[in-house]
Parts: sequence; structure tokens; C-alpha cells
Amino acid sequence: MRLHDAKRLAARCLAATAICAAVALPARAETTVTFMGWVNMFDFQKPGWGRIIENFSKAHPDIKINYIGTPAEDTLRQVTASIIARRPPDIMQIQANWVPQLYDQDALAPLEPLLGKEEIAKLWKAGLDALTIDGKLQAVPWLPSVTMWVYNRNLFKRYGLDPDKPPTTWQGFMDTVDKLCAMPQEPGNKVFSIVLRSARDVISMTSMPWYVWAFGGDTVDAKGKQNWDNPAAVKAFSWFRDMIKKGCSPDAADTQVTRSLFAQGRAVFEVDGTPAKGLIEVMSDHKMLVGPDKDAWIVPPLQALDGRTRLVGGSNVLAISAQSKVKEAAATFIRFVLDDPDSANYFYKTSQQITTSNLDVIHNGPMNTDVYLQQYIGAWNNANLVPIRSSRIDAILDAVGLSVQKVINGADPVVEVKNLTKAMQAVDQ
Repeated sequence: MRLHDAKRLAARCLAATAICAAVALPARAETTVTFMGWVNMFDFQKPGWGRIIENFSKAHPDIKINYIGTPAEDTLRQVTASIIARRPPDIMQIQANWVPQLYDQDALAPLEPLLGKEEIAKLWKAGLDALTIDGKLQAVPWLPSVTMWVYNRNLFKRYGLDPDKPPTTWQGFMDTVDKLCAMPQEPGNKVFSIVLRSARDVISMTSMPWYVWAFGGDTVDAKGKQNWDNPAAVKAFSWFRDMIKKGCSPDAADTQVTRSLFAQGRAVFEVDGTPAKGLIEVMSDHKMLVGPDKDAWIVPPLQALDGRTRLVGGSNVLAISAQSKVKEAAATFIRFVLDDPDSANYFYKTSQQITTSNLDVIHNGPMNTDVYLQQYIGAWNNANLVPIRSSRIDAILDAVGLSVQKVINGADPVVEVKNLTKAMQAVDQ
């Protein structure tokens, strides 16, 4: 055999060996991460979620996200059931005030070891502090929000009020509501001066501490236990009753009812978080626009009767299951959701809400110049993300809802706040 023929044959053998070896190598295994939540169930959030998944798939082709859609009002029940069955999702989109309950079930994985200190340092600190239990971070804010009043500027004009001068104090707010409630109604077109969430459900009741604070009271004692037995709580419950009995607000309205009435132009004041703009515009078929010179705008944080300004946070948070077998992959997805500028900014543009708690992304992108979102971002430091820190949060809020309904239907508010405090403390032993 000639020398060059021998070399050619050897090269062919080496090439063939390399090809065979390449064929024999197994493909990199794909990791599936399950995500349970309601983000893809609202039309105004679907495009943003789609962009997140698209971008993440390109950046991490070896990790697949399996989305499990659950209505917001049913998510806690489904998460709890899946934990008991030992088949929980890897990542959970939950409300911040559910974190203590899930922590008590040993259902959550501490996030600092998974996300890393560098990642956590980028995030909204007040939100992180509220989600830290026994020194361990249990969840991170994702769609951070603060509960604030939205008002109908057109109705302000109709009833002779200056749409550029909403109230700035709780006393001024109550006076405005009373004035609006006394205005004559057009036949067949009932307009409520305010739409209060008074239904006996957990989501409707999450804002109730706020009303006690507005009247200058507290909802916890020196030991951090729920204690609503004070004059401010009596005034808050009495005010709820009066607003409904006078026809200023509908009775037993839940979140969907209040949002719907406001979007229909049938309410002057409605309470909501940052999704309000997207929801109002979509639910009104874009007949109602949100802006400082448009149809609806935001009431600034109100100074309570005691001079303080306190707000309830309404953040959706992300947590990883303690039972997850793919915690690192789950953490990779959470970091991407919070850190990827294109995903966060596209989600913002299509949903008109704050779409990350990563301050670098917020301050270096279009969210930083959004006049609407700045109303909420500016109020972050006044917000308490978890005002009721209890593993029995559902039972406590159910007791609050029952007491609200009893007072509306004639119970003595002084007696009822005493009974409520006893009931809450019995639940939260």
C-alpha cells in the first residue's frame, strides 16, 4: 500500500470513528419545570407570558416550562392539594400573604441558596423583608404592586369636582365619597360613589387592614398577634356598613364585580393594584383610558387620621416547592423572569403593570418613565406586603369577612370587633 493511500485510509477510519462516536453520544436531557399560577389566564397578560417562554426557551433549550393554569381564587387550594398529594408544581405563582401558610406546611424551599446573594441584592428590599420568615427568604416579588384607589375623572367633572385634585387625606376621601353619594342619580343609570370589596372571600378581605389603618388604628398587638379590638376598627366596620346602607357602594361585591362596575363607568372610586390600567382598558373595550389627563387616574397615597401613610401590598410572588426535584432549573427560570430586560419590558408594554422586582431592570428601562407605574413605585416604601402574618391566613380572613357581613346586616360593630379578635387569636394559636 502506498504511503498516501495508507494516510487516506487512516483519515477515513478516524472520521468514521468520530461520526460513530457522535451518533452514540446521548442527547442532553431536557428538564421539565412545572409552573402553577394564573398569569396566562388573563388576556392582558398572555402576550407577556408568551414572550417570557419564547425568550427563555432560546436561552435555555434544555429546560421546558410546563404551565398549569389555575384561577387566582382557586390557586391556594390547588397548591395545597398538590402538596398533600406530594405532586406539587416546581414553581408557584402565589399571593404574598399565602407564604406564611405554605411555610408552616414545610412546602417552600429557601431561595437564597438557589438564587444567590447577588441576585437577591437586585430586588425590592421591602418586598423581600416581608417574605422572609425565620431569617430565610421563602419567595420573591414578581409582579409587585401596592393597593391604591383609582378614580373616574369623567365622573368628577360631571359632579362638579376638579379631576386634577383628588383627595390626599382619608378625611378628605370620606368627605368626597359622601358628597358624590348625595348627588342626584340619572334614572336607570345608578352610579356608585365607591365600590367596596365586601364579599366574604379571601381576596376581597385582604385589604381590610388598610381601612383600620386609615382610621388611625393598628391590627396587631405588641406581640405581633392579630388584635382589631380598637376604636379605629369599629369606625372602619361602621363606615363599611354606612356606605352600603346609604347606597354609596353595592353590597357583597367581590373583586370582579368592583372592577366591572368601574370599567363600565358606574363607580367613581375603586381600589386596585398595578393591573388596574390593563384591566380597565380591556374590560371597557378601550372606551376608558387611564392617564393623568384621561378617563381614570390614581389617587395618591392617603394620609390616615393619625397622620401616617400605610398601604397594603398586593404582590404576586414566585416560590419553589420544597419537594421539587429540579430546584436549580426552577431557580434558573425565576432569575430569567426577573432579570431578562426584553421579557420584562415587553410584558410591561402589553400589560401596563410592573413586571419585575429587579430594580436595575425597572430603573434602566421604560417602566422608569411610565407616569402610571411611578404612582405605585413611589408608594412602595409605604406598603406592607404581608399585613396578616399567619399560617392560618385563610381562616383569619374568612373570620374578617364574616364580621364585615354581620356588621353590614345590623350587628353592633363594638361587639363584633371584640368577637373577631377572639376568633382570630383562637385560630392563630
